[in-house]
Amino acid sequence: MRLIFSIAVVAFLFHRCSEQADPGVLNSEPFASVTDSIRQNPADAELFYKRGLLLYEKNQLNYAEEDIANVWRLQPKEEYGLSLARLLEKKSIDSSILFLELAARNHPEAVSLQVALARSYVRNRADAKAMTLCNAIITKFPGQLDALLLKAEILSKNGKQAEATAVLERAYLLAPGDADLAHTLGFHYAENGDPKVFLLADSLQKADLNSTHAEPPLLKGIYYYNQGKF
Repeated sequence: MRLIFSIAVVAFLFHRCSEQADPGVLNSEPFASVTDSIRQNPADAELFYKRGLLLYEKNQLNYAEEDIANVWRLQPKEEYGLSLARLLEKKSIDSSILFLELAARNHPEAVSLQVALARSYVRNRADAKAMTLCNAIITKFPGQLDALLLKAEILSKNGKQAEATAVLERAYLLAPGDADLAHTLGFHYAENGDPKVFLLADSLQKADLNSTHAEPPLLKGIYYYNQGKF
């Protein structure tokens, strides 16, 4: 029954967008040339996507949503699904979650859609659902960095700093060359008074051959500040 309800609601959203479309807008500049191409190639998903992105840039959100929905129906690729979820969230987080739940269920191989759903759960204050989904993703794909980072974020948010640190360390072992990840782990060490920050900061500083990054000394500074060593 939940699946039937989800399909019905998403179909209603797409149908409502179609009813709101104004041919006058789509035939005006800067959309007219793409609209002409779509008339000649109505099954070309890339054309709908191109016009949808252009409509989005021009703040024509209803029309953009209709085009991206058509793209998803024609070719359900992860990139298109993520774009549609972002557009639906402009209206309501519930609409976006409903779509992502259905998309993730029908395309279990699309990991980015599952991660996006987990992030949407967090934004909707459903941390338990987000954590359950993150754990499922990590079990199936142990090296999925986005799921690991989101799990660490949820743990930290809920005061489980030691567990969050362990997850971040696991992620860092998988991608030691990821500067953003290294800095995230470093700030986590610094904020939580973990002396491991020095080893990491020294390693980052040594790798910064041109001395362009402020993070290594900043990490140490934060650690000292939190220890009262001003």
